[in-house]
Amino acid sequence: MFAHVARGQTGLGTSIAYALGIPVSVDLMTSALVIEVLAVGAAWTMAPLVAFFLLANLETIPKRLYDLAALDQLSGLETFKFVTLPPLRYTLFVFTSIVTVLTMKLFDFIFVMTGGGPGQSTATLTYLLYKVSFRNLNLGYGAALSLYLLFLIIGATLLLYLAWGRRESRR
Repeated sequence: MFAHVARGQTGLGTSIAYALGIPVSVDLMTSALVIEVLAVGAAWTMAPLVAFFLLANLETIPKRLYDLAALDQLSGLETFKFVTLPPLRYTLFVFTSIVTVLTMKLFDFIFVMTGGGPGQSTATLTYLLYKVSFRNLNLGYGAALSLYLLFLIIGATLLLYLAWGRRESRR
């Protein structure tokens, strides 16, 4: 569905250009813009879920904490840093981990939108794994690539955990 928005003849850019009276076909799936289009499309699919959980988590923060922050005359940034962010920390860690893992194993979106092209500009590790394993039937190399992907995902998740997933110690 998102591929039609970015294509030249039927895309959103072409529709806006024609609405402005400019008879030009705008193709966003060129090698210069395809990565950005894929990033926006992938974010578009994940953003509602993340927003839903963050909103639900925001509703659990007691209003009394904001009243106390106002009483202490905290600025808006200080209120966010000391009142809003600590309860959201674990949810942000979980969704950062989920989005990182889903991005690293992103295959279907790239396969449908670009097929690894134009050229090889969007050929990710998972797309290479698909080509090696199922098109070329080199199953041993495909298994090695998938093991490499597994270790890459575990390493990235571990780095995220070390960076901001641990609970803060109580004084």
